[in-house]
Amino acid sequence: MEDMQKTKLKHISIEVPTSAKQMRSLDPHEPTDEFSVSSQRIFDLQRARALSSWQSIRSISIRSTTTKAAIRQLLSVSGLEELNISSLHEHSSIKGMPKPTSLRTFRCGWLRRDDLLNIAELPSLTTLSAQNSMLSNDVLKKLISMEDLTNLDLEASNLDDEMAAMLATSKKILQLDIGASRVGRRGLQSICNMAQLRELDIWALDIQENDLDMLGALSNLEYLSVGGYDEQTVLTAKGVLPRIAQLPPLKSLWLDGIVLTKDEVVKLEKRHGRVQVTFVE
Repeated sequence: MEDMQKTKLKHISIEVPTSAKQMRSLDPHEPTDEFSVSSQRIFDLQRARALSSWQSIRSISIRSTTTKAAIRQLLSVSGLEELNISSLHEHSSIKGMPKPTSLRTFRCGWLRRDDLLNIAELPSLTTLSAQNSMLSNDVLKKLISMEDLTNLDLEASNLDDEMAAMLATSKKILQLDIGASRVGRRGLQSICNMAQLRELDIWALDIQENDLDMLGALSNLEYLSVGGYDEQTVLTAKGVLPRIAQLPPLKSLWLDGIVLTKDEVVKLEKRHGRVQVTFVE
């Protein structure tokens, strides 16, 4: 298969449709660091079974629709620390899935409430990305109670102000993405009580420029993403930059959907470690 690539570090990438039999034939018979597959076919249970027969795989990325039965099987892969799923097949359930103590990172979008309740049972998870997913109070309660979870991505989820108030009771979460969710001013006020936060993404929220004053309570903040969709006019350089200036120097800053001049970008770069801007005039 001409589009398959192997390296001496055992990074294996497949970019063509591959059968379960072909996947077994790729087994390097030694530990694999990263495995990724991207094709138009559904990644099903048979392919997952083939992969789980390998000696061990540290990181798996499936860039095609994956069945829930396949996810249950992938969680039995020896040595798995990171699982990234781009698209989840809506049918079936992940109930009864293995709970590997090695797994630290789980990324998957469009999760349902029952999916998240099951994922919250993973004992050693430190990073969970659940973009476009359906939250509930019982889901948040379980996520907050996870012993090791410090990085939580709920972008484009149904997180609202009331749920944000519950989420804000966490003392362990250090990296939080609530961009494009239903959080508004009240929810942001709750989130700004999380003094331990080091990274915060509040892109495309229903907030005003003066709401950014609340960010001053986050004295440990190192990364901030703020802005909105293209052509938004609520957040402007004139209103946002003076408020960013009141924060401690950041290691990284992302201003998306806010038009800046070259001089304004230069000033930001002098003060902050890394600056990313989408629109410069």
